[in-house]
Amino acid sequence: MTPSPSSQIPTQDWRGMAQVLSISDELGAYTELDDLLRHAVELTRARLQLERVAIYLWDDKNGRMRGTFGTGPSGETEDERWHSHPVAREECDALRHLAPQGKLWNYYHDVDLVVMRPRRKLVVGRGWNTTTPLLAAGRVVGVMYADAALSRSAFDAEKQAHAALLCGSLANLVHAKQLGLANESSGGPGQPTRMVRRVLAALEQDAGVRGQDLAREFGVSPGHLARIFKTDLGVSLVEYRNRLRLRSFFERVEQGEANLVGAAQAAGFGSYAQFHRVYRQFLGGTPRDLISRTLPVKRTGAGHEPP
Repeated sequence: MTPSPSSQIPTQDWRGMAQVLSISDELGAYTELDDLLRHAVELTRARLQLERVAIYLWDDKNGRMRGTFGTGPSGETEDERWHSHPVAREECDALRHLAPQGKLWNYYHDVDLVVMRPRRKLVVGRGWNTTTPLLAAGRVVGVMYADAALSRSAFDAEKQAHAALLCGSLANLVHAKQLGLANESSGGPGQPTRMVRRVLAALEQDAGVRGQDLAREFGVSPGHLARIFKTDLGVSLVEYRNRLRLRSFFERVEQGEANLVGAAQAAGFGSYAQFHRVYRQFLGGTPRDLISRTLPVKRTGAGHEPP
């Protein structure tokens, strides 16, 4: 029996992974939850090339998914904060248990594709639809819905996998905002502290710099620096550094660097073993498996392709 798209974790294009990491970094700069969610919808469409996207957040008290921002019938961003729909807690629990089953999303074939309007649904066609959970701290934070109602294009598992990876980062950012962490100790309404801005600037210059070295430079303890960074941005300093280094690695490979060890070291990793560990943690699989599927195959002197 052929597995449904919901049960397959496809080989992912490293170029798309670089976009996921880049989008995650950009979203981390938004301290207002509404700004974060609007831009998440727009960047998913523009950079990951999912045609129609909507993000809903879970209201545990009332058992409902509450709208944030979505996509209208002409591909425009729409405010859907007025809308909500009930979800049985059993369904929510099922979303939470997708990952242990090796699944990243639920896929539905040949269903009504709709645009929400007050007191009614506007059906704009039929086709595939996906529901991807946003999971953080062991619970469902929300979902991302996606379809191709505008073009009726076929389901693309690779694009959907990239969106699923983004949902992991987005869920952590949303969870932090909901806990009220992002605005604590801020340098003003909606602004990171001055120290965190200096850290971000330093990391852009050298993503390989260690947290303890940054703390020493700014005259604080490593623990204090880690806490205010997580409080301001909703992501840990270690995770942020690793995202920057992975993004740099992918950029170097895209520019033609075929030596993975050299690309990893140039991106700021202390060793290939460290890079390999971080890569598996964030993206699964091995870098060589993915690169070998996307880079042109080089011929040997004997004129045949290596295995």
